[in-house]
Amino acid sequence: MLNPYLELARPADVVIGLIGLLAAASVASGCSFAGYMLESVIVTFSVLFYIVGGNSINDSVDAEVDRIAHPGRPVPSGRISQGSAFRFGLSSLAIAFLLSVATMDVTVIAIVGIACVAITLYETVLKKKGLIGNITIAALTGASFLLGGAMVHGMAACYVLSVVVFAITLGREIQKDIMDKDGDSAYRNTLPMRIGARRSDIIARLSYLAAMFMSLIPFASGAAGILYLTIAVADVMLLIAASGCLGTGRSERLAKYSLLAVMASSVLGASHL
Repeated sequence: MLNPYLELARPADVVIGLIGLLAAASVASGCSFAGYMLESVIVTFSVLFYIVGGNSINDSVDAEVDRIAHPGRPVPSGRISQGSAFRFGLSSLAIAFLLSVATMDVTVIAIVGIACVAITLYETVLKKKGLIGNITIAALTGASFLLGGAMVHGMAACYVLSVVVFAITLGREIQKDIMDKDGDSAYRNTLPMRIGARRSDIIARLSYLAAMFMSLIPFASGAAGILYLTIAVADVMLLIAASGCLGTGRSERLAKYSLLAVMASSVLGASHL
């Protein structure tokens, strides 16, 4: 069994988050980190602590829900108290922000600072509010790609990638709320509870379609090389996820995999301009 504090961090989330950060940096720098190594290392560790902090606060705030849904997690299993998990999360976010300050890059500091405040508000307040919570977590996910660009002084190259990631994440968050509708009824006021599962699912699938069309912009504008055409793999996934031929759960999982395909295509396109 993992150390409970390491388990709070959710190592798989950390790995995926860092892959996204480095993918965005590769897009912005043309896969060349020369001249940005120190700042890249600092920002990478900042993101690591940010993810650890957000997940730790999440486990603290969701302790009661997790007693049923995830009883083996450190807090509901009693291996760590709610207060300890929350303090560990806040401390990790503070370290993430201090590391961003060490870069002396105003853009990096602003993105990390806003993200630290936003994730805390999301976990403690906004998550319960439904759509505004979905939008917040989608924006934070998209912002991580802007941060990857900012750390190599090329954030503009990541604008489209960030918006595509935002749209996919928004759709996934809405569909996850549809699947969790019954379990969430005592704790949250989600979009499916307000307008129904069917209408919410339509919004999620439209979000996937929007991501698919926006993903074509880098190649159409000449900002990505020929290998970016591998984006077709992600776009087929998104088209299927949006089509309605899959159930909500399978659609959400396919959209999750499409994120990895988007990142891979973006890196390939940047390396062959």
